[in-house]
Amino acid sequence: MATGRALTLSFSALVCFSFSLLLLLSSFQLLAQPSISQKLSADAASLLAFKASIADPLNRLSSWSAPSSSSALNSSSWFGVSFSVSLSVISITLRSCNLSGSIPPVLGNLSSLQRLDLADNNFTGAIPAEIYGLPSLVSLNLSYNWLSGTILPTFQRIDRLQELDLNTNCLTGTIPGDIANITELRKLDLGGNSFEGALPAQLGTLTNLNYFVAAGNSLTGEIPPSLGNLTKLQWLYLGWNQLTGTIPSSLGRLQSLTLLDFSHNFLSGSIPAELGSLSSLTELRLYNNILTGPIPRELGNLERLKDLDMAVNKLSGEIPLEIGNLIDLELLHLNLNNLSGTFPQWLANMSNLYSLYLFSNFLTGEMPSSMGLNNPRLQLMDVSSNNISGFIPPNLCARSSLEVLIAFSNQLSGPLPASLFDCPSLVRLRLENNLLNGSLPKISASRFSLTYLRISHNSFTGSIPLEIGNITSLQAVIISDNQFEGYLPEELLRLQRLQVFVAAQNKFIGGFPLQVCAGKPKLYLMDIGSNGFEGEITPAISSCTGLINLVLNDNHFSGGIPDELGSLPSLGYLDLSHNELNGPVPASLSSSASLVSINISFNRLLGPIPAGGVFKNLTQSQYEGNPGLCGDIPGLQSCSDDLFSDKISSSHGRDVIHRAPMISYLLPIFCFILALMLLLSALFTFDKCRRHRHTMERQATYGNPSSWKITMFQTSTFPTSEEIWLALKEENVIGQGGSGKVYKGQTFSGEPFVVKKLYARYLDDMESGSLRRSESCTDHGYNAELETLGRIRHRNIVRLLCSCATREHDLLVYEYMANGSLADVLHDKSRPGLLCWGARYRIAMEAAQALCYLHHDCIPQILHRDIKSTNILLDEHFTVRLSDFGVARSSNHVTSSETMSVIAGSCGYIAPEYAYTLKASDKCDVYSFGVVLLELISGKMPVETGLDGQNESLVAWMNKKMIQTAEDMIYVADVNLGQLQQDAKEEAFWVLKVALKCTSPSSYCRPSMKEVVEMLRPKTANRSFSVSSTSFKDRNDDASSKSEYFRSFAQRSYTVQW
Repeated sequence: MATGRALTLSFSALVCFSFSLLLLLSSFQLLAQPSISQKLSADAASLLAFKASIADPLNRLSSWSAPSSSSALNSSSWFGVSFSVSLSVISITLRSCNLSGSIPPVLGNLSSLQRLDLADNNFTGAIPAEIYGLPSLVSLNLSYNWLSGTILPTFQRIDRLQELDLNTNCLTGTIPGDIANITELRKLDLGGNSFEGALPAQLGTLTNLNYFVAAGNSLTGEIPPSLGNLTKLQWLYLGWNQLTGTIPSSLGRLQSLTLLDFSHNFLSGSIPAELGSLSSLTELRLYNNILTGPIPRELGNLERLKDLDMAVNKLSGEIPLEIGNLIDLELLHLNLNNLSGTFPQWLANMSNLYSLYLFSNFLTGEMPSSMGLNNPRLQLMDVSSNNISGFIPPNLCARSSLEVLIAFSNQLSGPLPASLFDCPSLVRLRLENNLLNGSLPKISASRFSLTYLRISHNSFTGSIPLEIGNITSLQAVIISDNQFEGYLPEELLRLQRLQVFVAAQNKFIGGFPLQVCAGKPKLYLMDIGSNGFEGEITPAISSCTGLINLVLNDNHFSGGIPDELGSLPSLGYLDLSHNELNGPVPASLSSSASLVSINISFNRLLGPIPAGGVFKNLTQSQYEGNPGLCGDIPGLQSCSDDLFSDKISSSHGRDVIHRAPMISYLLPIFCFILALMLLLSALFTFDKCRRHRHTMERQATYGNPSSWKITMFQTSTFPTSEEIWLALKEENVIGQGGSGKVYKGQTFSGEPFVVKKLYARYLDDMESGSLRRSESCTDHGYNAELETLGRIRHRNIVRLLCSCATREHDLLVYEYMANGSLADVLHDKSRPGLLCWGARYRIAMEAAQALCYLHHDCIPQILHRDIKSTNILLDEHFTVRLSDFGVARSSNHVTSSETMSVIAGSCGYIAPEYAYTLKASDKCDVYSFGVVLLELISGKMPVETGLDGQNESLVAWMNKKMIQTAEDMIYVADVNLGQLQQDAKEEAFWVLKVALKCTSPSSYCRPSMKEVVEMLRPKTANRSFSVSSTSFKDRNDDASSKSEYFRSFAQRSYTVQW
């Protein structure tokens, strides 16, 4: 009984205790509730302030709204936001939401925020200092935006940060050494910005770092040896900078490293043997540097290596046998070095190899006959420009994976393997400049995907297989300088995709192909010169409406020249020399607007040479050997000689003119003289009144010249106000644009000058009833011209002599350029051939130096923003003067928030990234300059209308032309240049490569103007840069976004030699 009572008392006590405890907890919750609500309210207010300060065109933040209670916030309804148990904001993830504007400082109020991810948006402006003060922040990702400014060296409060990703922005300045204070940092990505200066040695203290990227900047100096202390590092990517010095041997301690990329720098010295200790390495990229010495044998220890790219250096010696131990190797690029020795036989056993580039070395010996049998993945093989001999391995396409085989300029001999012409995967085949012989094997056209065939300069014999006309994918066939014979297959020239056909210097016979261009007219180059063709040139040639070059010389063509040739809309170069053509020269050729070069020498032509057009500048070598021709050209008999004799003979026997009385002659003469004197007097009086009226009108417009405010910018003599005033006449107008008119004037001493009169806008002054200049109206570039040209001096920049402020207009006075603009000289059909290649090269160099001065020597940097051929003026000696700074800006005045109603720049010259962001940079000027280089090379306009009526840019056109050697320049060089000498071809080819580099779709792949000047200097004319790696991406790559390069650097595209 007592026991039961005790149990009852214990139970009651327990119930009382539990109830008390419940009351206590409830009281505590009630006491804590205001602070939690307060916290909720503060974080919600910060988020709503963030939303209000940015643009959200996709309405991704529509779920962010002011909460009516705590439950509204304690849910997943807030897009991209995560909350803690205590309802604090701990994570914001708004990746790829197309948000724009500046990142507001209010985010600094989220003291519990651990993760902030705003990647892949359009944020601009500087990174707020408040972001660096978030004490709980663990991950900060602001990559792929347009952020500018510098990184603030205030990392004391974010020492818990483990991930900092600022890749692909517009950040400048140096990388602060204080970043080493973030000791917990695992990932540091600063790539794709504009950082300068050296890498701080303090980075070597970040011992937890496993990912470090600083590629695509402008970093200088040496690679700090202290990076060898980062033993946990897995990625080290410092490519595309301006780093110098040697590769530190201390990097051999990075046992966890999987990627090491120092490509496209200025590193020198030898490759450290210690790199062979990087047992985890899968990718080693050192291409485009100045590395010397042999390839270390120790690299053969990198058993996991898949990519080895050391192209475009100065490496020497043999390719080590130990490289054959790398059984996982997929990519081996050693091209453009000084490697010697025999062709590595072990390559035949590399079962994972898919890309092999060994071109432009000094390799000898033969390729292994088993090459291809044990290479099931081999797709790209380029061994051109070596001294490789022997036969082409017969099994290269045994696994039907080979797509590109390039082996030109070697000592290869023997016949072509039949397997190559039965290879369904093969797309491009280049074997020119070898010792190959025999006939072409039978072609399996139904399986063939070949687009480009070039086997010129060999000793092939026999006829062309008929089946070649069934390869519908063919775009280019170049089989010149062989010993082919027989008839050309008619089907070949009917192929719809064929663009280039060159079969010169062979033994072909038969008539002119009757079915030429029977398919769609895409053929633009046809060269069948130096063969045995005969008969008449068929009028069917008129179907080749895209034809640019037609070469039929040194054959036996007879009959007349077809009138239809003059109707070809694109024909620029026509060679009919050394044939048996007769009859007259068609007048239609003289009316061709596109034809700029013609050769009709050594035929049997008769009659007059048409006047005008291409015949105006005909030289003797272009018409000699035709004794029946006549015309008003030096060296030819005049066509009027016989006519003149006929006139003399027809005058005999005429009646003597009847003599009238003398008075009948004198009276009309007297009346005529009197009337003439009266007319002259009236004209003089009228002109005097007109000039007085114009003077009064000019005074009303400009005011009295003596009242003008003139600002002088040159110490040399400049025009007086009266001389400028006299120039402002309509008859002196030499140009007119969107900002005003341009007049040519002359000082009283005979010195010419130019006046640019800028348009003015007016506001109606209601109080005074008069017109006054608007203070807020557009100044049409007046201030920009004054700010820029008024403070700079360079021999290749136009001189601003003075400025004048008149009553209604602003006037700018410049030196006069006798030869107009580069566009005038290049594209004026009445002045073809005015610029030889030497002059064009000098113009390119001088224009580059002028732009380099603006970008690199002016403080602050000056962006021109409208580089084009019409703004490159030429004086009497064809010296360059860069002009038109109406839209130029100092770099510190071009803010990311700048709003423009009109895009600065001209169609065809605008960089891809600027067209959709309206944010100018020096790389935009570099792109425009690259287009000018393409104009100098091709003579084409920046944008032209194709046969299909669609506009095509010069950049796109050039990228499609597959130019990879100096000999290929014939396909793109301006026909006005004529036949270039070999040195000129190589120089033009080099300038083309520089132009393509400048017009890269990714701004980060473009060089600076300082680099452009160095590349264009004659001393570098024989230097090569990468045509195999990321510096020259695949020509079919149409990436245009600013982030494309860094989005895909893990899956690089490689360009083969076309």
